[in-house]
Order: sequence, then structure tokens, then C-alpha cells
Amino acid sequence: MNRKESLQELDKLLTVCGSCDRKKKAGYLSTQHNRFQHYCHKKCDTGKKLQRLALDLDAEVRARRKQKKGVSA
Repeated sequence: MNRKESLQELDKLLTVCGSCDRKKKAGYLSTQHNRFQHYCHKKCDTGKKLQRLALDLDAEVRARRKQKKGVSA
């Protein structure tokens, strides 16, 4: 999957997360507890997909920077 497709998929998943019922509950948005992020990263399928896409995009960006740095140096 190239970068453009990854970003489009990321946007689609973020709109799904924006309508999450758990996100709207006050207990999950408390700054004292990190329950919402824990739920998203560990149990929610959409959150897991988001995390995988973000890691793939990060790896791609790092590879591009490394390539540019090697060429210009």
C-alpha cells in the first residue's frame, strides 16, 4: 500500500473513531485515567488498524529521510 492509499485509509478509520460511543462518555475522557487509549489500542479493531497504519507510515517516512540524508551527505 502506498502512502496516498494509507493516508486515505487512515482518514476513513479516524471518522469511525470520531463516532465511537465510548469516546463520548465522560469517564473515558478523564485526564486522570488513560482508559480510553488503552481500550483503543488493545481491544478495539479499528484502533488496532489505526496503530498498524501509523507504524507503517512512520517506517516509510523514516526510510525516506534516511535515503535523502545519505544522498545529500
